[in-house]
Amino acid sequence: MTFRLLRCTALLLSCALSVSAAPAKDGGAESKSAPDGGTRLPRRFNWEVPGIVSETEIPGVTWAMGVPVKMHAVTVKGKVEDSMRYLYDSFIKQGLYVEARLQMGPILTGVDPDNLMTYSAVFQENAPGYVTIVMGEANILKSKPPQGADFIPLFPGAHSVLRSSIEGSDTLVYFAPVNAEEKVRAFYKDALSKTGYQVDPQDPSTYFKGSEQVTLQTKLKDGQVSVFATRRGPAVQP
Repeated sequence: MTFRLLRCTALLLSCALSVSAAPAKDGGAESKSAPDGGTRLPRRFNWEVPGIVSETEIPGVTWAMGVPVKMHAVTVKGKVEDSMRYLYDSFIKQGLYVEARLQMGPILTGVDPDNLMTYSAVFQENAPGYVTIVMGEANILKSKPPQGADFIPLFPGAHSVLRSSIEGSDTLVYFAPVNAEEKVRAFYKDALSKTGYQVDPQDPSTYFKGSEQVTLQTKLKDGQVSVFATRRGPAVQP
């Protein structure tokens, strides 16, 4: 899975969990009772995305913070705002509760409170006139408590921590309360060397221990450092 998709996984889950308990409002989901007093059939949601020029299947299910998330991505012709508006209207038409505010960028999330399903889309502009939409479906009812310790230690004061696992890879995403990437990288160089990892001489962001490979990516933003760490195995030693 690419770094961009890993980042989108974290964004999708963050939005899904933040609105999963939100109540339905006007224009959102209805109750389960049908007008005649009977029971309405479970809602079936369909992704309605016009202008698709390519699709990317993301096999399997991503387990993030104990919640199973099914993901796929498409590239469409158009602008981000137009794609967001179309999906927003589709969410409302299909009876989802839609969170009014944008969180962490151009993200749209709809909630089916009857079935405790969340549907989220991350919009990213590519070449002029094209937009990539990464879509995720989170099933809150099938959530499980995360098990085991993190594969690397967290930087002191870490917050907004998200964990996911897919295709033999574990991912750890969080923010470190420092204003210099060098401090985070130095922290991990010391911590990982103490647990037997060796740095890749060709890529200082990659560490190896036996068949395991840990990759760290950092980015300074708004006075703090975002950290994206992945563990894969088996890996080929350099």
